[in-house]
Order: sequence, then C-alpha cells, then structure tokens
Amino acid sequence: MDLGVKIDALYALRQQRLELTKTVDILKAQETAAREDILSTLDGMRLAKASGLQATCGVKESIEPVPEDWEMIHNYIRTENRFDLIQKRLSAPAWRELRDSGLLVPGTSAVTVRDLSLTKSTR
Repeated sequence: MDLGVKIDALYALRQQRLELTKTVDILKAQETAAREDILSTLDGMRLAKASGLQATCGVKESIEPVPEDWEMIHNYIRTENRFDLIQKRLSAPAWRELRDSGLLVPGTSAVTVRDLSLTKSTR
C-alpha cells in the first residue's frame, strides 16, 4: 500500500471515530437526563431503590471536595505532607513553559512524543 493510500485510510478511520464520538456524546447526554429524571422520580416517591424488568437502581451519595482557596489547599498539603490529596499528573503546557524559559523542574525529564497531524486534503 502506498503512503498516500495509508494517509487516506488513517483519515477515514479518524472521521469514523469522530462520528462515533458524536453518537456517544448524544447517548451520554440522554443517559444523564434519564439519571436526573429517575433521581427526581425516586425523590418524589420517597424511595431509595426501584426496579424494572432488567435492572435495579438505588440512590447512592458521596461527599466530594469543592476547592475554594487553592493557596490554602497547597499550604496544607505541604505543611501536613498530604500529597495523596493530589492526582499525580503534571500540566504539560505549564511544564513546557518553564522548560522553554530554561528551567527544568526537579524530578522531571523530557520525552519526545511523536504523532501525526492529519488534515483533510484540499485537492
């Protein structure tokens, strides 16, 4: 297979994936609306659980954090050595900005990630 045919095949695959992603996004929105409707119905009926013919659902609750003052949070994390409160992932744009200004963040190294830029041909 020549290179041009491979590029066109890759483009077709990406377009197919993007179309499927649109469908998935629509389904996710429908699922969210259905969840909200069922939660509202269960609340209105004062139920914590209900069943259909194929599935059972129950209300579950969890407490989640809402960051309000990042400076206070960062100070607490450093002071109490509670780095487990942070997900271990660096912001690539901020890291690249520091690197481009001549600073390599201690404990990090650079790796080149190769990918392809794929655009529709205009011919």
